[in-house]
Amino acid sequence: MTLPRLGGTPISVTPLAPGMNAPIGPMRPEASPVTIRQDGLQVTGIGTAKPSTALFTADADLPGKPPATAAEARSRAERIVVPVVVEQSNYGQTEREALKPDEYHFYWRVNLVPIEKMVKENAVLVQPALKALSDPQRKQFQALWNQTVDDIGARLSLQLLLIEGTLTAQAPGEGNGTLLSHLEHLASPKVPLMKGLERAALICDMMQEIAFPSSISQRSKGTCTMTAVQMFMAKQRPAELARIIGQLAAASEPVAPLANGDVLRREPGTETDDESGRTVPSRLFQAAAMEYMDEVGDYDNALDRQRQPDGSLTAGGSGTKMARTLKGLLGPGYYVERLSSDQFESPKAMVAVIAESVSNGHPVAISLQHLPALGEEIGSGHAVLMTGVTNNRLDYLNPWGKVESMSFDQLAETVVEAVFVNSNGPQAPVVALPTIPAGR
Repeated sequence: MTLPRLGGTPISVTPLAPGMNAPIGPMRPEASPVTIRQDGLQVTGIGTAKPSTALFTADADLPGKPPATAAEARSRAERIVVPVVVEQSNYGQTEREALKPDEYHFYWRVNLVPIEKMVKENAVLVQPALKALSDPQRKQFQALWNQTVDDIGARLSLQLLLIEGTLTAQAPGEGNGTLLSHLEHLASPKVPLMKGLERAALICDMMQEIAFPSSISQRSKGTCTMTAVQMFMAKQRPAELARIIGQLAAASEPVAPLANGDVLRREPGTETDDESGRTVPSRLFQAAAMEYMDEVGDYDNALDRQRQPDGSLTAGGSGTKMARTLKGLLGPGYYVERLSSDQFESPKAMVAVIAESVSNGHPVAISLQHLPALGEEIGSGHAVLMTGVTNNRLDYLNPWGKVESMSFDQLAETVVEAVFVNSNGPQAPVVALPTIPAGR
């Protein structure tokens, strides 16, 4: 079978002359560069053409009492940070669209009051969580809290990471520190960062993206495959993701060792704003991962293309490249398997296995074929991260910064490849996989 090359847009690639800019449109068509000044603060970046609808508009609309559980605190936060929208997507239906980290400032007047109120009310859960930390860990937390003084979204995110236990948790086989220790290391002024990187922005953006993986976005780059991988790591291996990004940001040699013995290298030009609209951590990670995923190609972040040994330029990725990257990031102790739809008895059989995996807490990175009815070119595609099943619909994170869902039939129509990962580490699949050879 012919597999689509994945990038998030139709990609019938025209060969480019050396140095010629690639004709790439934004991944989110409604996005456009804007500069907004509010209360003396000027922020330039990618904003939506119209502001997101705020859930809360007055103090009377806010919850009347502090949250009783971490789950309740998260639910309240997501109502603002990932507000509900209702629109059709390319594959299913958009359920929520994440505010980008800079949009906490874009909608400052609208969201400041409810978020500040949430931060204050979360204290009932934060205080006992802090008491459960060791003295050194409390000092580390305080160092991070100091970094969030000008970013209310990051402050809320840090609270959630604490009360949910993410800051101090360690995944199976993860022995190189916790999310808390990696973030606090970056917060130290004794750790030099690459010139052009702003410490607070790096740390605050990382906390927000790990607390809310749906806010991770490829923005104007064709990096959907590696954005899906980044979202997987934010959900399943946040401490390792923070370590890698921190090492890519370092002023010393920009190399991050991986669990399998390979390395990620910082791509030239990603230490400063590349006008992609991505956050600092997403810019660093996605470009480095695009370089790593292709064993022979050389990724050019400015062109957003892989330069192949014969001089040709290619775009996007594939399920095979997502699997290669996840194997590198997770190491030999984790089961990672890429399967194509022709290795199953039918597309519906493949969907059933995907649904079983995500229902058991193991996200699946998926490559999708654009539907011809959308007017897209045949052969183009997109990558998403499947995360669960709700009301007989499959939930997934779209690298455009959206939380979406689709029916089982919709996935059967569009699925091309799936990367299954046993997130608990053992070298065994979490679901029964087929033994039908490819190309049967």
